[in-house]
Amino acid sequence: MRTASGRPVSDLTARARILDAAIAVFADQGGAASVRAIATVAGVSPGLITHHFGTKEALKAECDQRVLDAYTELKMAGIANPAGSMDLVNNTDPEQVARISTISTYMMRAFLEGGETAREFYRRLVAQMAEVINVAAAQGMVRAECTDAMHLRYMAGSTLGFMLVQFVLDPPSDNQGFFQSVTADPALLDAMLDVLTNGAFANDQVLTAYRAANGGQTDHQKGTQQKKENNVQ
Repeated sequence: MRTASGRPVSDLTARARILDAAIAVFADQGGAASVRAIATVAGVSPGLITHHFGTKEALKAECDQRVLDAYTELKMAGIANPAGSMDLVNNTDPEQVARISTISTYMMRAFLEGGETAREFYRRLVAQMAEVINVAAAQGMVRAECTDAMHLRYMAGSTLGFMLVQFVLDPPSDNQGFFQSVTADPALLDAMLDVLTNGAFANDQVLTAYRAANGGQTDHQKGTQQKKENNVQ
C-alpha cells in the first residue's frame, strides 16, 4: 500500500507519516484542520507533531511544498510520456488516482482559503509550473512564447479556475470523488485539450487589433524577441 506521496507505508518514518497524514487531512478539511485530527490519522501524539514541526503553520508550509513538488512530478511525467498520463484519466491505476485526487483537493482548498495563504501557494505554483513549461517548450510540446511570466500566470489561473468552478458547484464527498468528477466526461476533456492544442479563435484578428490599440509590440513580445535574439547569439 502506498500513501498520497507515493511512498510505501512501511517506508515512512514518524515525521513522514505525519506529513502524509497532514496532507490528507488538509485536503479533506482545509487549513483549519486541527493538529489533533492530524495526529489521529498519523497514529501519533499531538506533542510529537509539535516536536517535529513546531507549529501547525510550519507543518502546513511543508505540506504545501510537498504537494507542489508532487504536482510538478506528475506534470513532468506527462511530458515524458503523454500516452501514459492518460492512465490517470482512464482510472487504470488506483494508487495514482488516489494520489492525484488528494493533491487536487488539497490545492483547491488552499486557494479557497484566500488571503496570504492562497497568494503564497499560487506564487509557488507559478514558479514550479515554469519548470514544467520550460521543459515542455524545450521538447517542442509548448510554444516558446508561452514560457514568459504573463503566459504562465494566465495558464495557471485558467487551469485552476476550471477546477475551482467544479469544486465549488459540485463539492466532492471525498477526494477521489472530486478527481473523478473532473475527468468523468470524455467530451469535456477532449474540448479542453482541443482548445489547448488548437486555440479558440479561427484567426489572429482580435490579437492584432488589441496589439495595435496598445501601440504595437507589447512588453511580452519585446521580451520574447529579446530571448530569441539572445539564443541566436
